[in-house]
Amino acid sequence: RRFNTNARRWRVFFTRLAVDLDPEPEPISAHESVFTDAVEVIGVAAAAAVRRFGPRPAWQFVAAATAGQFLSPHPSLG
Repeated sequence: RRFNTNARRWRVFFTRLAVDLDPEPEPISAHESVFTDAVEVIGVAAAAAVRRFGPRPAWQFVAAATAGQFLSPHPSLG
């Protein structure tokens, strides 16, 4: 539920991060829900991080990128 509450914010955050990591990231598709859009863009950003820094589990990337606030009720997206 927390992810769903913040899905719009995470979609924006990870879209910016994907472009910062790779100015030409893989295409990001639009879906019928913000939740699905956010999940996809997290995958795109994680893939960009792998290309730039090498392999690591997606959960480690998300935890590091969000400073451990991914499932926080009110994440600060500094």
